[in-house]
Amino acid sequence: MISRRYLWPCLLPFVMLKPALAIEIWHSDTVWANQGMCSATFTLDSGTEPVGELDIGIELVNARQEVVSVDHLTIAPFGTSEATRYQTTYAEGEHYCDDTLSIRITSLAEVDSGVHKRLPLSLITPRHFRPFTIVTAPRDK
Repeated sequence: MISRRYLWPCLLPFVMLKPALAIEIWHSDTVWANQGMCSATFTLDSGTEPVGELDIGIELVNARQEVVSVDHLTIAPFGTSEATRYQTTYAEGEHYCDDTLSIRITSLAEVDSGVHKRLPLSLITPRHFRPFTIVTAPRDK
């Protein structure tokens, strides 16, 4: 029988494996961009794991789950340090003005020299963003 003392060094490499890449994404803002257009801001968090250029396929869907629009988010590389852990990307168009629509992620790919390498959707986790309520201080009398 093998002693635990001798078994532990054999198991150590498996215990110390890096966690799988996990990217969080959330819709962080939408602004009116004039002439019936809006710009939606999306923020991504790599958890400090390096992430190459990404292409995320999205659909805007209404309450009946009907696709209203199809779009792609292009994300520059990020996550090589704590300082670059977050990345922001934008989507623009008239459909982004409708705050009753939902965003459905349909595809995820890493882009390297123009070549798209499909990644599993399980690598990206949508996160609900709740903005702060902003109030003003009581006025001086």
